[in-house]
Amino acid sequence: MSDIITLESPLLLSFSASGKTATDLTPKNYTIGQLFDRLAKPTVGPKDGSYYLRGGDLIEPKRSDANLRTAELIILDGDSRIDRETGEIIPGAPPMDFVCDVLSSLGITYCCHTTHSYDPDAPLWKYRIAIPAKLPNQAALVACLDDLFEVLHKRGVMLNNVKENSKWAQLWFLPRVPHPAALASFKVRSNMGSWAYDVPRAVARAAMLADREAEIAQAIAKPVPQPTKQFENYSVGQAVSVIETFNKAHGLAWVRSTLEAQGYRFAYHRGDQLYRYVAPSSESGDPGVVVFKGALGDWCCYSHHGAHHPLHGRLTDPFDLLAIFEHGGDRKAAARSLAQPDPLPAILNAARQFNSGNILSIVPKPVSGSAKPVSDESIAGADESLVRATLLEPFDPATLPPRQWIYGRHLIRQFVSVTVAPGGVGKSSLLIGDALAMASGKPIMGQIVPAPLRVWLWNLEDPIQELKRRIAAAMQHHGLVWSDLGGRLYLDSGRDQGLCTAITGRSGTPELVAPVVDAVVAEMQRRQIDALLADPFVSTHQVSENDNNAMDLVSKSWGHVAQRTNAAIELVHHSRKQQDGAELTAESARGGKALTDAARTVRVLNRMTALEADKAGVENNRLFFRVYSDKQNLAPPLEHSTWYKLHDVALPNLDQVGVVAPWQWPDAFSGVTTSDLRRVQAAIDAGTYRADPRADLWAGNVVMRVLAIDSTAPASKAKARLLLTGWIKSGALVQEAETDPRTRKTVTVIRVGDWAIEGVI
Repeated sequence: MSDIITLESPLLLSFSASGKTATDLTPKNYTIGQLFDRLAKPTVGPKDGSYYLRGGDLIEPKRSDANLRTAELIILDGDSRIDRETGEIIPGAPPMDFVCDVLSSLGITYCCHTTHSYDPDAPLWKYRIAIPAKLPNQAALVACLDDLFEVLHKRGVMLNNVKENSKWAQLWFLPRVPHPAALASFKVRSNMGSWAYDVPRAVARAAMLADREAEIAQAIAKPVPQPTKQFENYSVGQAVSVIETFNKAHGLAWVRSTLEAQGYRFAYHRGDQLYRYVAPSSESGDPGVVVFKGALGDWCCYSHHGAHHPLHGRLTDPFDLLAIFEHGGDRKAAARSLAQPDPLPAILNAARQFNSGNILSIVPKPVSGSAKPVSDESIAGADESLVRATLLEPFDPATLPPRQWIYGRHLIRQFVSVTVAPGGVGKSSLLIGDALAMASGKPIMGQIVPAPLRVWLWNLEDPIQELKRRIAAAMQHHGLVWSDLGGRLYLDSGRDQGLCTAITGRSGTPELVAPVVDAVVAEMQRRQIDALLADPFVSTHQVSENDNNAMDLVSKSWGHVAQRTNAAIELVHHSRKQQDGAELTAESARGGKALTDAARTVRVLNRMTALEADKAGVENNRLFFRVYSDKQNLAPPLEHSTWYKLHDVALPNLDQVGVVAPWQWPDAFSGVTTSDLRRVQAAIDAGTYRADPRADLWAGNVVMRVLAIDSTAPASKAKARLLLTGWIKSGALVQEAETDPRTRKTVTVIRVGDWAIEGVI
């Protein structure tokens, strides 16, 4: 068992009062409390300066790995994070409070402080975390780091383990800030756990993980065992070629979606194209299932979970997954299922019926290439029922029916609309609000609803009980009762009723699942559905999002559904991963562009940035997002974003549920009169006030004082800045450069421009 630690527990560290080029060290005896107290008090100056090492047990008082015998600290340099999905390293660490909350919940003793490069005005976190630990050597340090980061990543803290963390004699600068004003933005948090970091356990775990990684490496290097000669007799033709064709046509997206459909939970993707999953039966939560590209180029799986697990100790390619999950492990039955007759006659017959208006089915596109000349013989033998040209007859434009917008300028009958958003911003809650607004005919979401509509909300991710909670909370928040809906809202969950409109065929080409599409059309016609909302789009098919041909097939099939049912189709689509603060557009949609190209309107959701929150005077920017139309082929673009806010609603069963409602961007000039402006001008004219909000004599302080604005309120400084900006643009105030008599530096001051005329702001 680890030792109990307190603030009085001793530490032996090494210090240097000089910069990073100096190698002379002075060992010092500290306590944990003294170190934490020192890390909480930054000095002012350049980054280079005094530093310390993780230990003071030195052979000689010089900085080098060879001179450091043992160490006392694990130190994490927090300046970057890992994208779970792509494995990319992204500048800026995870939010400091989030990381500290997780460390505290684990009972780890630590002190975390922001570093010299931390800028509170930039959306990038920079900090350092010191964790006491008795480290006998560098190998133990590396083992503890691997142990710690595995635990953090399992809890969603995707902090990047930079190489400096594992350098034995790495120098660490003592806390510094670049200038005195930055002292106010310096942040520090600490926690005292009961036990010291369990280094022996981490070392033992490292040995176990090394054996596991060696097992993975061996599995990756081996090809999946191929069928025997006897096995080939169970299919039409060669079973081996059938399996090879299937594996080549079913790549990473298919393997991942198959695992996730079986309850496997994605953990993270980190380097070398390895995707980690947690099995549904896992008690430890370790990501013991690995997805990787195998020796033959196929995407395969390998599992470390217990023997009771269906994938345990097996190298499985896509065909094996098909056999395990759809045929109870019977590879012969799986091979027979792939040996189907040539589907072309059936496809051609479906095309004839489509042209006659009976069913919806699309012939796959031919492979692009140079066109061959058509012979007279082929023309004579062509089936004229397959393709026909329609002559455009003269028509009167006045007889054309007007476009049928049914929800704002986003949803329109007979067309597909797309919503693009990142995960966690509130798109599903927004969609529930949209559905309730359309079904009730009430503009509760700020959009025009011409009349109550029949709406089918099909959420393909969440269970039905969770969807009911969200709907109940939204109805409660917006003051709706069941009679307002009038039996017009239909709700389904993908957990109970899945939806697959397209698959990847045996040849690797996308194929429409016509019976499913036809069934959707028939149900919409039977229920007289006006709008179908499918969330998310990725769960409505099983083809590659990055294949534009596949996306074109699926998106056009939804367009045909909209036309045949005279309804509007809404598809909610995920965006690609982007850096914090980066603007999302229609171009940010994940996968191929064919979906957004085929859509008639595309609205985009962007979470409020920290800078926007500062301008609006709100404290938690993550509660707000804006929606704007990035593509409107059928209507002029909207001039402004529509803002929404997430509210926490308490249900009668005591559940707390998030609800989305419209939010109005604050108008700084609301209630401000010409007399107010003239009083501000008079006050500014009586002194010298700076344009910089950090200055003591900031002009915004004058605005707040004259207009009796509470300077302690979160939105006050933001309102003062907006008022100053507006008056500068109007010419009522001007900015001028002057020399500060005290510092002799050039500064920007605010002066009176054109004096306000009564009645005109």
